[in-house]
Amino acid sequence: MAPDNPDWSFPNRATPLGSATYYAVRFSPQTDRLAAAQLLAWYQLIDEIGHNPRDPGVARLKLDWWREETANTVQGDARHPLMTALHQHGLDETALPSMLSIIDTVEQEIHHPTLHGDDDFHTACRTSGGSLFELFCHVASKKDYNRARCNALGAYYSAVERIRFSAERPQRLPASIHSLNTHERCIRFDALTNYSDRGSTFADQEIPSVARKLIAATRAVHRKMRRAGYAVDNRLIDRPPIAHLWTAWRCR
Repeated sequence: MAPDNPDWSFPNRATPLGSATYYAVRFSPQTDRLAAAQLLAWYQLIDEIGHNPRDPGVARLKLDWWREETANTVQGDARHPLMTALHQHGLDETALPSMLSIIDTVEQEIHHPTLHGDDDFHTACRTSGGSLFELFCHVASKKDYNRARCNALGAYYSAVERIRFSAERPQRLPASIHSLNTHERCIRFDALTNYSDRGSTFADQEIPSVARKLIAATRAVHRKMRRAGYAVDNRLIDRPPIAHLWTAWRCR
């Protein structure tokens, strides 16, 4: 499969037409678009390995292969076409901790499919979505971003996505939530997404364009979820494509 295969180019499976991720990438600087889309594709590819695997042992072997491939990539010896493309976009050894953190989070989900408390939830959000937002810094044409702010924003992005898709993957929420009534769950969901450092304390620092647009879309869908009383059990709460387009355009 060549790097320009539809699975890895833009738009791809992780950035389908009309989605928030599509417009976040589409309205980013042209020099950063393909790299951001390919990072999102890689993130989705790794995340899917831990999604109800039929054979946990095989899933862990796949993750081990990706750990090796990640190390090869930052050394310039990638075998997978997606990783070859990412290396060409400037992914180097400084990105290795963030990539391994994402892989480790998926493996932890396979080993321990139940999150026992809010601390486990927040840790998983920071090591998955937070690490993804840090990776955006590595492939952006500009390099002097505040990585701590990116991690906090990425954790918020991950928290909202975990709640939004909780009907499909309930194990990604603290186990105690599932026994609560509607009112109690709303309070807990508000608490889980209340990241005090998700931006306010870093107001004078810049973040990559694609991260800024993803966070704008995340805040918008979060507001819609709250207005609906977090009714995520029986339907997927989302916004229409025109709303995603408008949000991304306003972030230019």
